This record gives sequence, structure tokens and C-alpha cells, in this order.
Amino acid sequence: MKLISGFALLLLAMTAVVVQPAFGRAHKSFEGIELYSWKGPAENWCFALLPGTNRLKTVTEIKKKKNKISSVLELRKKFLKLAEGEQIFWSSPDSGGFTFPDEKTKSEIMDAAKKADVELHLLSDNSSTK
Repeated sequence: MKLISGFALLLLAMTAVVVQPAFGRAHKSFEGIELYSWKGPAENWCFALLPGTNRLKTVTEIKKKKNKISSVLELRKKFLKLAEGEQIFWSSPDSGGFTFPDEKTKSEIMDAAKKADVELHLLSDNSSTK
């Protein structure tokens, strides 16, 4: 009887280990994550986190409603769902109204990335979007 109980506990523990990743953080992406920022109509900061690709994204694609993150707090929560060590590339293309926030807000975002254990890289303003 003790052998069966021990086996049942072992099986339960193994199942918990297999199920665990589904409830944890995401897997690290192949080409990193792209972060974009812009001022919304109410002068609030908006963001989009998109999978990294080797192609330029359009303004429409980046600013799609489903991609829009409406606050720094919401962005912080998204960071926590990314894989530890994930590479995030924050760019501010010349077109489309994209820009980096003020230093205080930028610092808050960089701090949130650090606390979420993701690597945030600021790219120069010379990338472009259609």
C-alpha cells in the first residue's frame, strides 16, 4: 500500500512539472521582441510589443488595436510574461509618430524590464517604417 501511495505521489509530482511551463513565462523568441512607443490622443503613452522579424512593420500593423498597450503599468505586466532573458529592441522610427518618452517614463520602463529580467535595448531613431 505504501508503495502504491509513493508511486501516486511521484506521478503527481511529475505531472506538476510537465504542466508548470504552461502557467509560467513564455519561451524565449527566436528573433527577440520589438517595442514601439507613441503618444496617444489623450497625451498618454502607448506601446506595442511585437515578435521580432527581419522585415519592417507598417505603422498600421504596429498600432493595431490588438497590439496597443495603453500604459506603462500594462507594459510592465507584459514584460513579466516574457521569457527571462528575452531580448527587447525598442525603436522609434522616423515616421508614424513613434517617439521615445521623456526621461522619467523611459527610466520607469527600463526599470520594469530589469525587474522582469528581460534585456531592453534602445535603438537609434534612424530605423524606418512604411
